Amino acid sequence: LGVIFEEDMSWNKQAKEIRKKAYFSLHKVRKISPLLNEDCKKLLLNALVLPHINYCCSSWSTMSAANTKNFESLIKSIDKIHPTNKTFLRMKTYNKLLMAFKGINNIAPKYLCEKFNLVNKRHNRNTRSSIQNNLTVPLKSNTFANRTFLNSSTSDWNKLPTQLKTSNSIVTFKTSLKKYIHDQQF
Repeated sequence: LGVIFEEDMSWNKQAKEIRKKAYFSLHKVRKISPLLNEDCKKLLLNALVLPHINYCCSSWSTMSAANTKNFESLIKSIDKIHPTNKTFLRMKTYNKLLMAFKGINNIAPKYLCEKFNLVNKRHNRNTRSSIQNNLTVPLKSNTFANRTFLNSSTSDWNKLPTQLKTSNSIVTFKTSLKKYIHDQQF
């Protein structure tokens, strides 16, 4: 599927490969950028560079700080051609929360849908967590477990405003989530 797993789950090889592909595409766009208007630059960056970064980045929750810093540097290189107003953290958070939404609403693969459990489906009592459409928090055994996809996406989901968590449509959720993440200054 284009994801390189390592025994220690450090994501070093994956990060290096993705940055290599993204910089290669970015170099091509940079060479012709003086000939392009801003809309064309944006279109090419969204089509040729950003998909490399977005693909499976929600599963990179355990990536090292050094790799994250390298991706932030890549985003700054993209911004020199056309300002994207993105950070790697924003992109990663957006993708994790989108995957959580799909899991909760049974639009994701079954194995993922089974991982996300709403508090209000676990018991019938009206608590703040159940009314706010929060997820049950998985048990955390150590700091590495806190950074895994399921734990970090559950934690991020529970921090969202209630009206965002109760969106009925994926289109509405995506639009509202982009605005929320931008406003929160991730």
